[in-house]
Amino acid sequence: MQEYDQVNTDVLVIGGGAAGIRAAIEADNCGSTVTVVSKGPLARSGSTPLAYPCIQAATGSMDSRDNPDVHYRDIVREGKGLADQNLARTLAEEAAHRVHDLEKFGVRFETNEEGGLYQAHFPGQTYPRSLLIVGGGFGLADGLRRELQRHQHVKILEDFLVARLFAEHGEVVGALGLNMRNGTFCAFETKSIVLACGGYEGLWANSDGPPDSMGDGVSLAFEAGADIVDLEMTQYYPTVFAYPESLKGVILQYETLLEKRYFDFKMLNRHGQEFLPSGPLPGRDVLMRAIFKEIEKGRGTEHGAVYIDPRQSSKGHEEIERLVQQFAKGPDRYWRKTGIDIRKDPIEVCPAVHYTLGGIRINEKTETSVRGLFAAGENASNTHGANRIGGNSLAETQVFGTRSGKYASIYARGAGMRPLRQEQVKEEIEKLNFFRKEREDTIRPIMLRNELKRLMDQHVGSSRDEEGLRVALNRVLGLRNDALPKLGVCQDRIYNADWRMATEVTKAIDFVELIIESALFRKETRGHHCRLDFPDTSSTAEHTLVRKRHGQMAVEYGPVTMMA
Repeated sequence: MQEYDQVNTDVLVIGGGAAGIRAAIEADNCGSTVTVVSKGPLARSGSTPLAYPCIQAATGSMDSRDNPDVHYRDIVREGKGLADQNLARTLAEEAAHRVHDLEKFGVRFETNEEGGLYQAHFPGQTYPRSLLIVGGGFGLADGLRRELQRHQHVKILEDFLVARLFAEHGEVVGALGLNMRNGTFCAFETKSIVLACGGYEGLWANSDGPPDSMGDGVSLAFEAGADIVDLEMTQYYPTVFAYPESLKGVILQYETLLEKRYFDFKMLNRHGQEFLPSGPLPGRDVLMRAIFKEIEKGRGTEHGAVYIDPRQSSKGHEEIERLVQQFAKGPDRYWRKTGIDIRKDPIEVCPAVHYTLGGIRINEKTETSVRGLFAAGENASNTHGANRIGGNSLAETQVFGTRSGKYASIYARGAGMRPLRQEQVKEEIEKLNFFRKEREDTIRPIMLRNELKRLMDQHVGSSRDEEGLRVALNRVLGLRNDALPKLGVCQDRIYNADWRMATEVTKAIDFVELIIESALFRKETRGHHCRLDFPDTSSTAEHTLVRKRHGQMAVEYGPVTMMA
């Protein structure tokens, strides 16, 4: 008797955020049968609903000098030489087209006095380029969800955890996962797969991202044989709440709060001293290091933070109120309920892991090194390099989400449906059921997950050295040997959150090893990767590639793609 359901589909999209939904829409437009699986509720979970409202596109509505060529040069410059230029060019050239698509889908944007699209000027941009989405990330996700609902033939499975991709001779043939809503397993026979299930910032406790962003998609791709790139590049957002505890980890948009043309608030250490470098507001990597330096030198607050202080702003009360309504209307309501009024209260902020720049290596067609496997959004890498400009992540979801849906559909047209090997499926089901077996001295997955997060904060944080990374690696290997065999969950099948977490943390243990090995391999400081024992930046920018060779992990250098 078969102990799992089976779904046949041309294109399987794994991920229910902005990139995954856009991929599904495009694949359906191309005539493929499409199935979308999402680890949580579609468009209501993951990173997209948490995103601030900015998406970059060189529409030139605020400054006619802006164009895709300028946008491209900004990406390459701010990426510190590590952005693959073919991907940067694609992002810059197509972002405005994808914004027009979003308008057709019903996503709304703030307008300027002339009725055109309003664009804010963020650090790293030569000209104003950040469009403001009404409703922020939730507004984007909801608009995409409503558009997907118009594509009635797309099959959607929510609260679904994908545990394994199946590949034969370097080509994907299917996947297996667990439907949390009914506790059943489901296998997919498919011609192509799009991975669009987010990054891995949830591996750190000090993060402003969702706690279940554990690198599932990148892990699945590596297990299937795909090349992984620059896992050591973890972007810190410089300003999240450090206090009060009820707001800890919630982001504050420094690009507007500290910018002279907007709020013009001041950043101060605990002695009331300004410490930012003179000139334009710095990018995220530079500001992150400046804040950490103040804290490390003992000039931080008792909560390990610095202040954003509105009291010395050059702007009057009415202007600040107008800016609050323009840039932070929704968050402001939430902050005030917790007793924080950014109009008058100094705010304690510190950097936190915000976005993962590493991931699955792709080309302009979003193809990976495994045939039939595509990747988009934060799952993919090598677009932003060693630092990302604010607003490019949401642009990336739409540009490469669209492309992944298109090219996965084209691939599916020329591919045959290959049957899954039942012994492989049953073997994976046995692994998933292992966690539900009764045993003595059971370790709950949340205990292991929290230990892993503490380890990452302590040794694989904003500043690293070989000694700390080696300590982390040895502890990870110890957790794999000593803790994983004791991992256990309750017997419930339906909505068993521990069961899902056990699967996540098991993959995370192996994935963290890849991150640490990548950080050890890059013996330089570049962008968001800071090696205390190698403070200089190499004259040659190269990718850190992790790939399987003869079934074993191999770490090596890879060239950055340059444009002629």
